[in-house]
Amino acid sequence: MKRFNGFRKARLVSMDKFPFFRTMLARLQFFECHQVKTVAIDKHSRVYVNVVFWETLTLEEQAAVIVHELQHVFRKHFARALGLSLDKTAMNICMDCEINDSPMLRKMLPKNGAFPGNYGWDAGLMFEEYAQLWRKNPPQEPEDPQVGSGDCGSGATGQPEDYELPSPADGGPGLDETQTEISITQTAKDIQQHVQEHGRGRISASLVEHAKAILAPPKISWQSQLRAFARNAAERVRGQGDYSYSQRSRFQPMGCGVVYPGGITPIPEVSILVDTSASMGTSDLEKLLPEAQECLRVSAGSSGKVCICDTKVHSLKTITNVRDIPLVGRGGTDLRVGFEAISKLRPRPDILVVFTDGGTSWPKEALRGTRTIVALCGRWKESPDSVPSWCKVVDIPNN
Repeated sequence: MKRFNGFRKARLVSMDKFPFFRTMLARLQFFECHQVKTVAIDKHSRVYVNVVFWETLTLEEQAAVIVHELQHVFRKHFARALGLSLDKTAMNICMDCEINDSPMLRKMLPKNGAFPGNYGWDAGLMFEEYAQLWRKNPPQEPEDPQVGSGDCGSGATGQPEDYELPSPADGGPGLDETQTEISITQTAKDIQQHVQEHGRGRISASLVEHAKAILAPPKISWQSQLRAFARNAAERVRGQGDYSYSQRSRFQPMGCGVVYPGGITPIPEVSILVDTSASMGTSDLEKLLPEAQECLRVSAGSSGKVCICDTKVHSLKTITNVRDIPLVGRGGTDLRVGFEAISKLRPRPDILVVFTDGGTSWPKEALRGTRTIVALCGRWKESPDSVPSWCKVVDIPNN
């Protein structure tokens, strides 16, 4: 496929009009492709240009077309389209409407492009929302397609086209996944910096929100965090192995009169403390306790001591199945009595997992030799800062 060189002036104009897209604009690669009706892009930042169509555009329209296409990659439409039950053209038009709500793009793009107002839709929505509107009342598709009108390639739809070049992994040109992520992240930073220095101005609200979402720290589910804390604590216990004559060594020589000590790996003891005060909803606890079962799996026999407590201990017994936990109490809250009861257990637990809203008095110090994990839950839960520093805290969302 032949490289296309007629884009250079248009790219300079687009860099001037949209300086926050310079990183991605600089990394686009252009190719002539008569199989494309207008202009298309794939997820490797390769732009396929119908030269006949390109030459019908003004310089300003060409610049807008380039910026429109690269936004399919920046907004990761190729990934967001997966699993969406809508035909390819309709889905592409909904994506184009998400992109084309920018005041500057509306001014620069060809007039018969896909704009939300052309379909009776409000501007500023995400393409998934436009897809819902399409399903409810499908509009008539354009007979004379233009850029931003439903034919933007696999960089938008996620569905590879026959005309596309091999991926970089197969020796083709373009950006691989890592390079694409780096380019997208830098562009998001440039958008935020531009907004801080110059105000939102020509940047659409959806673009600003998308940049924020890209730069937001990754969200780790509380379930994964709780299990990780429990596993890490268990591994620390198992790592305290030693040698003992109570078990013969696997390397004991045959016929040797000397007895070699064998290695002993301690098995973690896990206990669970459940706050059943009036501020803790039964339905909330029933939804959370399956995660307590996961915590018990790191212990011997997947069982452990479970303490039910409000201002007094109502139950303290070995539990294998969390469904057997009696959720009784509903008084005030003072988990110190629960901690005291657990401190008297022999053997003392290596790991203690506490399910509470945090509205309690806490012991002055941790149980000796016990790692404590607090799962803050409930609609009236306290701030994680209210929990003592000797605890690992997992903040569970109310929903």
